[in-house]
This record gives sequence, structure tokens and C-alpha cells, in this order.
Amino acid sequence: MSTRTRLLIVLAVVALMVVAFAVPAFAAGKSQVGHVYVYAKTVASPTYIRIPGGAWGKMNYKISGNVLGSFVFNAQMLTPGDTYVLINYTGYANTQNILGHAVAQPDGTVHIRGVYGRALVSETPADSVTPGAKIWLVNSKLLSSDYTTFIGWDPSLILFEGKVIALPLH
Repeated sequence: MSTRTRLLIVLAVVALMVVAFAVPAFAAGKSQVGHVYVYAKTVASPTYIRIPGGAWGKMNYKISGNVLGSFVFNAQMLTPGDTYVLINYTGYANTQNILGHAVAQPDGTVHIRGVYGRALVSETPADSVTPGAKIWLVNSKLLSSDYTTFIGWDPSLILFEGKVIALPLH
């Protein structure tokens, strides 16, 4: 087989792969791909300020309207052996939307992935500096055993949103 024929076969395979992956991504029409960062912050009333060199994480996600689809979250500089819960903070202490949870590895990293498949909740605009869906990583020490309710408050055990996920108004 000639080099030219091999090259044409490789190009054809690559073109088919691009079409195979691109078509489903655009089929939904409203689906978006995005990412958000979470950071260790310190309280500086009325806002929280990011701690330089502190723990942080990033979530890549797919969303359609306000329904969160698949996501991948990675964080670093956490306490090894502690359980961390990725939540959509709702603005209420007793109703958190749990995206997933994992135990921090010996190197202080956490990896959480999944498909949420439900609508994200925006904190009530009147109660929020910036309305939108807040994603937080919370040390499970602050949460009830089912992770849905805050039983304590210690900002040093939470990674807070860098920016919210903007949601369509209904």
C-alpha cells in the first residue's frame, strides 16, 4: 500500500471520528459545555476572598437549560483521608443537592465524576450577591450523615464557587 493511500485512509478515519463525536454534541441544540472553579476563601465581609496558594478544584460539565448532565470534578491540596462532598448550594442549610462525594487521596486530591440529570438550583437572587447555581466542595465533617444538611459552619472546610453557573430565568 502506498504512503498516499495510507494517508487518505487515516484522514478518512479522522473525518469519520470528528463527525461521530460532533453530531451528538450538537444534536440537543441547547446543550452547553462549561467549567467552574472552586477555591479556599477567607471571610472578608461582605464577600469571601480567595486564599492565594490554597486548595482549589475545577468542574467540567455539560448542561442543557438548567439540567446538569455529565461532569468531571478534580480538586487538590485537600486533607488526605477526609471525605468531600460536591454540592449545588441552594441557599438553605438543610437542602443541599449532592452531585457526588469522594475520599481525598494521600496526595490530597479528589476526583468525582457522574451524571446529575436534574435541574441545578439557583440561590434566591434576593439572598445572593450573584444569582446562579453555586458549586461547592464541602468537607463531610460539616454535613449530616446523608450529606444533605449543614450541621456546622467552618469556611476553612469549604471550597467556594469562583463564579456561579448562569441559569436561564423561568
